[in-house]
Amino acid sequence: MGNAGPDLHDVELKNLYLAMEKRPGFERERFLTLLEDTDEKTVLNILARFDQTLAAALVDVAAAEDVNILCRVFHKVAGSAELLGFVGLGRQGRDLDGGLRRNPDPASFADGIANFEKLGAEIKTTIAACCPGLGKYLLS
Repeated sequence: MGNAGPDLHDVELKNLYLAMEKRPGFERERFLTLLEDTDEKTVLNILARFDQTLAAALVDVAAAEDVNILCRVFHKVAGSAELLGFVGLGRQGRDLDGGLRRNPDPASFADGIANFEKLGAEIKTTIAACCPGLGKYLLS
């Protein structure tokens, strides 16, 4: 693999892998396992759905006052983030979901929520830069 990354045929997917592989919080093994278990088109479909979910989550987290909404958002992002290898974001989401269920005071988690928003926005920006044609992989 080396600097070239895995043998990917889709240029956008390869660009994303190369952009993420050295970043903290990205586990390339999870990404590669998903590729081995499925195929590039399926990974791109999952990534496209995740991109939409993350965009909505960032809006919801910024506006939410209801702890149940926050928990649902953090839980939803955590699972798909970890599946794609974005384990740092996934862990933050799981920690926030669990913490808010035990202590339903969002103010107590302000720093964690801000970190989730920052990392989520960074990942969203990287996906947008590397995969501008991702929308075509969304299933109707």
